[in-house]
Amino acid sequence: MVRVLLRAQYIPALPADRSNFLYVHERYADPAEVVLRSDRVTLMDLDREWAIFCVSDPEDDVCDTRKYPFMFLSQFARARRLVLLPARFLHRLAEEAGDPSARVAVINMTARCGSTLCSQLFNRVPSVRSMSEPFALLDIHHMYRTGRIGREENARLVRSAMRLLCRTADADGGATSVVLVKLPAFCSPQAEIIADQMPEARLFFNTRHPRPSLESFLKIVTFLRSSLYFRLGWNWRYLAERFPYPYDRGQRYEAVYGSLNRKRQEISFEELGALNYAGAFATYLENRDIYSQVILYERLREDPEGSLRRLFRELDLPEEHLPAALAATRFDSQGATFASGETRVDGRVRRPEAWKKVDNIFARMRLPFTVDSSEEEFLLQFTTD
Repeated sequence: MVRVLLRAQYIPALPADRSNFLYVHERYADPAEVVLRSDRVTLMDLDREWAIFCVSDPEDDVCDTRKYPFMFLSQFARARRLVLLPARFLHRLAEEAGDPSARVAVINMTARCGSTLCSQLFNRVPSVRSMSEPFALLDIHHMYRTGRIGREENARLVRSAMRLLCRTADADGGATSVVLVKLPAFCSPQAEIIADQMPEARLFFNTRHPRPSLESFLKIVTFLRSSLYFRLGWNWRYLAERFPYPYDRGQRYEAVYGSLNRKRQEISFEELGALNYAGAFATYLENRDIYSQVILYERLREDPEGSLRRLFRELDLPEEHLPAALAATRFDSQGATFASGETRVDGRVRRPEAWKKVDNIFARMRLPFTVDSSEEEFLLQFTTD
């Protein structure tokens, strides 16, 4: 275990690892005693060498979305100590943790579709522990996409990470009946693994009409591209190593990504957003049967109480907590996390040729709609859900 002295992170959307912290050794400890006995010790970062756990103060719950909209931001900001565990012991620790006694729910999403609001709605329910985008799962996805781990190890790591994330419910004295994990952006393919490895889990798919989703995505890009990381042109590399198309049956999707990779110097932000959206949506189309419900932004906006009541019933949550949960709708779910005084939708997206590029990607990924589909046509995809 080490004590954090200083921290430095150059862009909020990127994962923080131990290189972002200046720390000093504090003591050696039994991982099971430290990690499995406290709900203030949470899995934060994972690579081939180390598993890093965030240790926050007793009063700091890094899952509380009222303080930070994303768990990865909260862990970075609130870590007082880190537990450095050699990665070869991760599976052993996860086996000791076992499956959580609380019910597990997972939200897979296309991004910019109300998923952060969903996390915050459930965060206000006393018996729910809501984890909004734990980046340890993104680390695993990245290792698999870049060939550093194989298919079998990818599945084992997803299960071990989920066990270690969700076991915090067993360390809080039994107050938690549901652990809700919102998958990080790009991690959509992991939903199929979780459904297979944790068959009792309830999975939900969250999405939104593509046009407003992509316009919202471009607002983030306006903020991010001011960073040195994006100015140096690494945006394609970062996204290409994490794109969320299905793990299996992926040959046709890989062809789409491969063709765009050959012209990566000219690729637009609209196309990057379309690839992310289409890849995540394809994981839903390939595995509709694993989802208990679809959470549509349009229905959540029009009837938040009815939408939330259906989710409560699916998770056996008492409806007496509906008013407290619905209070989250009065606030901006992400605040100014990815905003600045200059944040605005890039004017290029309104050009017809920009939307044509998006529709071309959608067609090649076999999505059954276009950006010009009406809201009613889009919602028809979910009439049976």
